[in-house]
Amino acid sequence: MDQAAPHYLPGRLAGAAVVAATVACWFLVLAGLVGLVAGGVRPGPYTVGLLVVVAGLATWLTHWAVRVRRVRARVPAALLDQRRYGDLTADQPADTPAGTRSLRPIVVTAAEVAARTDHLLGELTANPSVRIFRAVRAVGSPTPVTHAVSAGRLLILVESVAWPPGRYQMDATGRVRCDGRYIGQSTSALVAAVHGVRRRLPRTHRVSALVVVHRTDSGGYALPPPTRYLSWTLADESVRELGDRLGRQPRAVSRHTVGTLTQEVTT
Repeated sequence: MDQAAPHYLPGRLAGAAVVAATVACWFLVLAGLVGLVAGGVRPGPYTVGLLVVVAGLATWLTHWAVRVRRVRARVPAALLDQRRYGDLTADQPADTPAGTRSLRPIVVTAAEVAARTDHLLGELTANPSVRIFRAVRAVGSPTPVTHAVSAGRLLILVESVAWPPGRYQMDATGRVRCDGRYIGQSTSALVAAVHGVRRRLPRTHRVSALVVVHRTDSGGYALPPPTRYLSWTLADESVRELGDRLGRQPRAVSRHTVGTLTQEVTT
């Protein structure tokens, strides 16, 4: 895997380009207004429309420039250079009571399963752009999502379970069935967490979820097919699955992702 040092988004060049474009747009708006007033000629509909469009673009660029400046100030280099954030043990020292998690392991404790996944995710740090967040308090999830992994503008929420062998399916409401029987668990809160995080990041970022299923026996497993926001993998295939997806991203770390998720992790 490429060991080149990552660069951070948005960088100085992007910030300077946004500021320059903002100044240029406002200059055009001001010049157009001065020209109309000084010319004393009634403007045509196309002229007014063009000014409105440029003014709207200038307003949007101003908002974006302020956001870029704030995120660069809020997320210093020392924070960006960390590879892991948050603490699983601080939030879940013991198993979570039944009924409080939409997805939960069977037989083994939630803390044990989260620790297993945490160990597996460590292999992903061979990619210098990967950042791992633990115990993310995402909107829509009754308890923190155990992990979130990012590279570039891609963010994947990772929830861990340990289930017995069987054929698992997910219905239209997100309820999970094993061999046709509803197991009392649902993915709806995890998908809601995806949407909650998406709303807090720029639209250029992509957010999805992955359920990592740890085996509890040697029987066969059939997992549900992926949807737009949610996919599934067995634990022994999770590093390859995540590595393939994260490796396709530019060698970059998003300040927006780090700044947003470090406010949500449990420490």
